[in-house]
Amino acid sequence: CSLTNDVALLNINNDPSEFNFVCNPEPVVISATVANTGIDPQTNITIRYQVNSEPLVEETISATINSGEQIDYEFDTTLELEDSGEYTLMVEIALTGDENPSNNDQSIEFYSISEATAIDFSEDFETNGFPPNGWQLFNPDNDDTWEERSGIIGSDGATGTTAYFNNFSYNAEGEEDIFQTEIFDLTFATAAQMTFDLAKAQYSSGFSDGLRVEVSTDCGQTFTTVYEKSGLDLSTMPSYITSNWTPSAPGNWREEQVDLSDYLGELVQFRFINVCGYGNSTYIDNINVEGFLSNQSFESVQFTMYPNPTSNEVFLRFGSVPTSEMELTIINTLGQTVFKSNSVELNGNQTAVLNVSDYASGLYFISIKQDNSTVIKKLIIK
Repeated sequence: CSLTNDVALLNINNDPSEFNFVCNPEPVVISATVANTGIDPQTNITIRYQVNSEPLVEETISATINSGEQIDYEFDTTLELEDSGEYTLMVEIALTGDENPSNNDQSIEFYSISEATAIDFSEDFETNGFPPNGWQLFNPDNDDTWEERSGIIGSDGATGTTAYFNNFSYNAEGEEDIFQTEIFDLTFATAAQMTFDLAKAQYSSGFSDGLRVEVSTDCGQTFTTVYEKSGLDLSTMPSYITSNWTPSAPGNWREEQVDLSDYLGELVQFRFINVCGYGNSTYIDNINVEGFLSNQSFESVQFTMYPNPTSNEVFLRFGSVPTSEMELTIINTLGQTVFKSNSVELNGNQTAVLNVSDYASGLYFISIKQDNSTVIKKLIIK
């Protein structure tokens, strides 16, 4: 039977992706769903949240919640995290006279990203395992997907850990499974490439898998294909293999290269997509993002812009704290200036926020000028 006084914390409404402060530089509003599961109306419920061992943030729900009702409560005190890493967010409620305090708390775990990863970068999965912190797996059918495989002979002849997909046992033709990397900073790169080691066998011409690599410059909203192979073109073995295959020598591996010249000056994120053809094993190791960085005197005027396209807000992230005032201009395709400001206000992450929700859909040009240097980038408003 129902208790007279009982409130419950049903859910923490924040998604782990909200704590990616590279893509979402604004402080996070913590939200939770609170229900009255008792008989009597309740008010003045204490609600608090805590991240790891940081001090508790405590507030009061002053609204009256009647029996059977629930509300989504948003904390006035927002959350900012300076360091990337693993965190646990705990939210709890307290009610004087609560007859069932066992349903008063919830928690979620997430990996916070405070800044994009600088190049040169190398990931061999030996220290961090697979997938490393900050990487994501997408498994649409909740069946076989990318996994870690240890004790594999690598391209250097030593045994180690790799990413692995067992297409041999996975009869799901056309199914796509993804692992997605962290975000890399090519803001000041004058040249860059991504390389990875591949070991791959195919079963037959009728049972062959594919591999696609895509890149995003808008925090994963859209992706562009930069590498795609299938059949024996993808295979690192000269012929088909009809048993469940594992690389047995360095020569079973091949280094693949992806030119990133089109993405210089951007924040980039990669995803590797296995396209199942009920073929044979796929192994990936030693993912590297490398390049050359500029040493420009006008470094602070360089910026990345995201999301792009956008329909509401766009963020301009600068490489360092500007040494002098910057002039911001937005120009449409007719050459008309639709916005101009002689100063750019930045938050603590060297990021400016522009509200473009009132602009008509189309192509615009964002111009940033500082002293004698000007950088112009295209912005698409949906």
